Amino acid sequence: MELTFFMFWLVFSVVVAIGAAGRGRHGPGWFLLSMVISPLLAFLLLMMLPSRSKSAGAPETQELRKCPECAELILREAKKCKHCGSVVDPVAPV
Repeated sequence: MELTFFMFWLVFSVVVAIGAAGRGRHGPGWFLLSMVISPLLAFLLLMMLPSRSKSAGAPETQELRKCPECAELILREAKKCKHCGSVVDPVAPV
């Protein structure tokens, strides 16, 4: 009985670690945390925290360039800097 309980605990801890890695978090650390407290509690905590992986709405670095006036990142096709308001020449997309 104890071996079965331990195996389920271990398997669900691995599931938590894989889920944490998929959300951009440290998988082995979450594995250890779930082994110590509980896979269920670790999973609930993981789901409450925001994901650290790249969001789908974030522009890629290839789509960005620096503003010649303030050196902040702006979209390549931008005609006006959103940070300083200076007019910039748009660059053709890659």
